[in-house]
Amino acid sequence: MSPVFTASYVALWVVVVLLAVAVVVCLRQLGEVYLVSAGLRGVSGDGLDEGRTAPDLEVRLASGTPARLSSLLPAGGVLLFAAEQCHVCEELVPRLLDGEGPGALPLVIAYDTIPERLKRPAEEAPVKLVEHAGSGALLSYKVRVTPFAFRLDGDLRVGSRGLVNNPEQVAFHAAAAGSSS
Repeated sequence: MSPVFTASYVALWVVVVLLAVAVVVCLRQLGEVYLVSAGLRGVSGDGLDEGRTAPDLEVRLASGTPARLSSLLPAGGVLLFAAEQCHVCEELVPRLLDGEGPGALPLVIAYDTIPERLKRPAEEAPVKLVEHAGSGALLSYKVRVTPFAFRLDGDLRVGSRGLVNNPEQVAFHAAAAGSSS
């Protein structure tokens, strides 16, 4: 092989790799636009509509004890859906368990399966970790992306909903829940 042919062959592969990276970056950007676009609704339209009564899920506490969502939030509170593979949830949930966020208002954090590293013995705390595996919770609550929070009143009526990325946003939902119940 001549050096010119080898150089052109290597240059062609460099161009192909750069184009592949450009396609991935463009697709990622398109996905981000979809997630936040009001015109396309994206995830801003996710969740049960405000004013609608939410399903009373049958869940399991971290201890394995079965419970209903209505028994965990009898006077209202915040329901936060989280996922083990969610990077924002990895940072947010431990902060909420350590007391940042909604204060004394009940907060239920629902996982498909609670990660072992988060299981804690204190079931009397205002923050409850629950598992909703097999309940169809994400489908019935119309949640596609986590962490996603709902403000629920004592009758499980949705007061507000939305993506949350920090304890302050969870506290916003908690304050709204406290003012409506």
